[in-house]
This record gives sequence, structure tokens and C-alpha cells, in this order.
Amino acid sequence: MDSWAGTPTDILLNILGWLTLIDDLIVAHAVCKSWRLSVHVSAGKIHTPPNAPWLMLAEEITKGNQPRPRPHPRPRRFFNLSDNKIYHMNLPETMNRKCRSIGFGWILTNGLDLQINLIHPLSKLKIDLPPESSFVEQLIAFEPERVRLIQIKKAVASTNPWDTEAHCYNQKCIIMTIYGQYSRLAFTKPGNKTWIDIKTPPKTAFSDIAYYKDKFYAAGCFHVYTCINIDDNSDIIPTAATRTLIPSWICPASRKYLVESSGELLLVCRYLEHQSEPRGSSVTVYFDVLKLKEKEEAKKKNKYELVKVESLDNQALFIGDSVSFSLTPSTANGCKENCIYFTDDYFLNYFEEKGSGSDMGVYNLKDHTNEPYYNGRSLSHFCTPLWYI
Repeated sequence: MDSWAGTPTDILLNILGWLTLIDDLIVAHAVCKSWRLSVHVSAGKIHTPPNAPWLMLAEEITKGNQPRPRPHPRPRRFFNLSDNKIYHMNLPETMNRKCRSIGFGWILTNGLDLQINLIHPLSKLKIDLPPESSFVEQLIAFEPERVRLIQIKKAVASTNPWDTEAHCYNQKCIIMTIYGQYSRLAFTKPGNKTWIDIKTPPKTAFSDIAYYKDKFYAAGCFHVYTCINIDDNSDIIPTAATRTLIPSWICPASRKYLVESSGELLLVCRYLEHQSEPRGSSVTVYFDVLKLKEKEEAKKKNKYELVKVESLDNQALFIGDSVSFSLTPSTANGCKENCIYFTDDYFLNYFEEKGSGSDMGVYNLKDHTNEPYYNGRSLSHFCTPLWYI
């Protein structure tokens, strides 16, 4: 056999069928064109998460805040934490679009055309979601560039949006978003024509959402809410109902994230220090972590409370613009235990002259130190580096 490109397709598909990690498929994807085509066929069958998160780096930008013009879109770069190497993948579907990982290997994108799509980078599957015009709250007074930036702040899927057995989108999948100028909640399903708003308390802005034990949870400034009646076929109004008070010693202005870790739901509070130069920039200086715990007094109206934890039970947390998640560190994935890996998601940093993306690092919850995990620069005015899982 003269080269890897000459591997017979049936043999290659059989080999790829034994792979159980997205990591392996990404490496196979980079071998050559014939391998890439085979990976597209196999990728949709992989259900397990990557061995280590992949950091999807930003597009190259010009001074006009637009991707660098090229005859053909430049491949997107992915940084692998496990080997500290950068891999390339052709993803023209993400060009000039804001991206967020929603889990299960899928990325949600929205652009200047106001369309919202799900893409699976390896299988090249694409699912059209309801357009931004179907949200209840509309950003009529904003230019398209600002709408692309602020319309969808977070998105999380309850399960894989694609049914690999039926080879069609999964109608059981619910996609929850935080959207709009006032950070409201809405959901939809693949194949639906509109986004459905969640009834929430007045003047409540949300910062993160998580799917935990078959329910959606949403974090606000002062409470963590449980969403109920999330059913597009029901006459009952979907509501962010039961709420758990966030302790008063937690600063309301801290950025909040919800992460499932070791079977528990954690609230991660991120504190930023704003710098005078460059204008509007900020850096992460500290974290608090709390867990949702059932009260001993079972008859209480609200049976849950949030209590501080000093350890992550040797887990590693990953937070930012995309779905928040945890992994068990090992020598294979290169992650550090009791640490929080974060990307830059502070809104005002987008308006820096060089773009946003510099506030990335790994925070050790035990000794409260902060260090970088990626030594390069990856800046953008609309889509900073994000965790792909």
C-alpha cells in the first residue's frame, strides 16, 4: 500500500467503527481527504465525549472586525489539552458566525443572516433551528453585528439532537437558550418553527443553564431556578418556578455558571477585576463554588439550599460561553484536578480594539492560583475561543 490514502473504504470504515472517542476521529479526520470522508460517515455514531476538551479557537480577524478575506475559508483551529497540539478542520459553516458548543459534539451558530443552525463538525450534519425572528423579544433597534453578538448568550441540549438510528433529527431533544437584551429563557426542538418563551419572574436576567436529572436549571443574580412544563405540546405555560436562594455573601455581579459534576449540581461564581487600560478589559481573579443540597428539614417549602464547597472531589470544571461541564482528570487528558478551566466570555471585552479572548486560564481551587493553559493569542470581536465537547 503506497499511502494511508489508499486504505480500502470498507476496511477504513470498519476500523473507524471501533473508535469510541471524538479525539480519535478528529485525529483521523486530519490524515487525508479520503479519511475525512469516512470520518463524516462514522462521526454521528460516536456518543462518548472527547477524552479531553478541545478549545475551538477564534477566526482570524481584520481591523474591521471581520474574518480575514481569503479565496477559501481558512480551516478552524482546535487546541487539544491532552497533547498541547493544534489541529485543523474545515468548517466553512462557522465562517463569520458566532458559535457555542451545546454538548454531544454539536455547535450552535448564528450570523448576520439571523438564521440559527446546529452543526456537527465531524459528521458535517446540519440542523436548521427556528430563526431569530421567532423569538418573543426582538432586537429591532440594533444593527446585525450587535444582534449576532447578544441575541443568543447560552444554549444547552437535553440530549443528542440527531437520532443516529433513524438518521433524522431527534424530536425528544430540547434546546434551551438564554437570549435577548434582557437575558430571557426560551426553548425549541429540532424541526419546530418557533422558540417558546419561559415564564420567569419580572426583571430576572439569567447567566447560565444546565440540564440536570431530567430538568433544566437556570442561574440568575440571586436565585437558581428549576424550569417546569417544558413541553411544546402542552397547554400549560413553561415556567421557571421553584427557586433556590443564592447566599447573600455571593456578589450579585459575579458571573455564574451551572455545572453537573460527580452527580451533583454546582454553582460556580466567577469574580472579575476591571482594568482601566485597555478600556473595558477585565481579568478573572477568584472563584467560589457551591453545590445544590437538599435541606434536612424536608417539610420546608423550598427543600434545597446552596452550600459552599472547598474541593471539586478531584474533578475539573470547564466554563465559558458554551455548555459548562466537568471531567475526571487523568494522565491521558492532561487536565488538573480541583481546577476550573475558563474562557473569556465577558461582554465588554468584545469592544476592545484587538477583540476579546485574552481572559483564559486555569484556576486552582485549592491554592487559589491562576495560570494559562493556552499560550497563544486568539482574539475576536464576536466569537471568542470556546470549549468543544
